[in-house]
Amino acid sequence: MGSLLNVTIVLYSLGLLHSIFGFYRKRQAFVRIALGMVACGFLCHTAFLVSLGVSRGHFPVTNLPESLSFFAWCISLTFIAANLRYRLYVLGAFVLPLVSLLTIGSQVLWEENHAIPPSLRSGWVYFHSRIAYLAYAAFFLTFVCAIL
Repeated sequence: MGSLLNVTIVLYSLGLLHSIFGFYRKRQAFVRIALGMVACGFLCHTAFLVSLGVSRGHFPVTNLPESLSFFAWCISLTFIAANLRYRLYVLGAFVLPLVSLLTIGSQVLWEENHAIPPSLRSGWVYFHSRIAYLAYAAFFLTFVCAIL
């Protein structure tokens, strides 16, 4: 399972580098490659989160590493959606550093055995956390767009 997260980190990092090259060199080829790498990284990240949820038997937001990983996934989702809808090619150079850092932080802080606190065993917590993380990701993307 850790190998999926490692592949995700590599793909997000390569997407970040290509996005930065595309931003500084003003070349669309780099930006297209970056978007493809981020999309592949997003698919690996999705597979990682699904396999983690299945193996642990709960939605993966009950500790810090899982939350960091899920937040990085949410930011990637909003980034890909914004790129497909608005064609903001410059956005990757400013959004992908946080995605890469969150995913790397998740890998560094990873805990294999984690007991879920009783207060987090409610189904409402999982529903609320999904919506909250997606909202935070959308707010972050809006923040970056406002600065740009």
